[in-house]
Amino acid sequence: MPSLSMILPPRLAAIAPTHWLALARQSGFCRRRARKIDPVAFLVGVCLWSAQAKPTLRRAASFIGLCAGTTVSKQNIAKRCGWPAAEFVRAALAALLARLSQRRAGVPSGALAAFGRVLIQDSTTVSLPSQWAARYPGNANGRGQFALLKIQCVYELLAEQFVHWSLSSFRVNDQQAAGEVLALIQPRDLLLRDLGYFTLDSFRQLQQRGAFFLSRLWLGVGLCTASGQPVDLLGRLRHDGWLDESVRLGLDAQLPVRVVAMAVPSELANQRRRRARQDRDQRHPPSAKRLELLGWDIWITNVPATVWSARTIRAVYGLRWHIETVFKSAKSHLQLTVIPRASAVEVELLIWARLLLLTLLQSWLAAGALTDRDPPLSLLKTAEWFGLFCPLWLLASLGPTLPQRLLCQIRYHCRYETRKRINYAQKFALLG
Repeated sequence: MPSLSMILPPRLAAIAPTHWLALARQSGFCRRRARKIDPVAFLVGVCLWSAQAKPTLRRAASFIGLCAGTTVSKQNIAKRCGWPAAEFVRAALAALLARLSQRRAGVPSGALAAFGRVLIQDSTTVSLPSQWAARYPGNANGRGQFALLKIQCVYELLAEQFVHWSLSSFRVNDQQAAGEVLALIQPRDLLLRDLGYFTLDSFRQLQQRGAFFLSRLWLGVGLCTASGQPVDLLGRLRHDGWLDESVRLGLDAQLPVRVVAMAVPSELANQRRRRARQDRDQRHPPSAKRLELLGWDIWITNVPATVWSARTIRAVYGLRWHIETVFKSAKSHLQLTVIPRASAVEVELLIWARLLLLTLLQSWLAAGALTDRDPPLSLLKTAEWFGLFCPLWLLASLGPTLPQRLLCQIRYHCRYETRKRINYAQKFALLG
């Protein structure tokens, strides 16, 4: 049986097989002792299957059978790949994330020395066949209904590992998902998020938990001084060109934060204004005030000025873009957006398997697979290599038994199927 140790750090590879079996039973995937498809072989097989550009049931049967050392029909896989199988893969991913969270990065230094972890929360969307619009509704317009799946992610930057994954429909926006991270937050954590997650309640709860945050400012929120006087943000920026001041957010002025604003190059400001004017939602065209404010980067944070300067805030917020590279790697090289016309359960199973594969890749990179003398690895290039050679890499653990197992799969899956219409071999035999 192939081993997960091929791409897992030794500490993770030590997860006992009984643990995977327990997860399989809890999810309903295994109700008795596995006679043909071992849970670990199933996990490795669906990871290999998920990396395919054409993830058909026949290929799933081939990979799972190859890992289990047996032959499995695609009809059998169709029966086994139900909701219990999807729940088992999701539970296996959750167990992997829990084990990863036990491994800490080295003590941070410099601008991040004051924090225990640096978390990035973000999301990405995947288009689905329109037949699943009822389960995963997307943005509807006059031309019909679309199906969109939203994937929420929390990534820990210092240890370079994923902390949380969740799936929802596109209509569960980022503001609604902003509270998901609260169950993961620990004191002294730093959370980086974009404007989509801007909610005063989530910022208040982060402060109550002893955590720190850094976010862009939503221009529609009110700013007041400690004495309750409104802050003329645009007037201050016109006069001074920059801002670094303690204010209070919201109508009730109960959330104390630090607002920092720095001017951006005119080319970037004009690009932002063009995008704002071209927004598809023409019901709310941008005001002249908002267009002018696009000439500054404006952030809010509860990190004091004694820890970060304004320039440090700009540099730290730039780290948030790493999660975009992670999503690009998954979409470009790990087939995250390649969705077949299959049942809803097969689609969800495929998505969870791809997220499991992406988590395995990231854990392997973070575990220091190469020596200290090797140059740093590019995530995009490594993901491309991983997508190409992951099957060879995992199947190498089969050792000398691999050729015989491959031959067994060829004999089973590559033969002619029994049909009313005779095939070429039968026609040739009749001539004889």
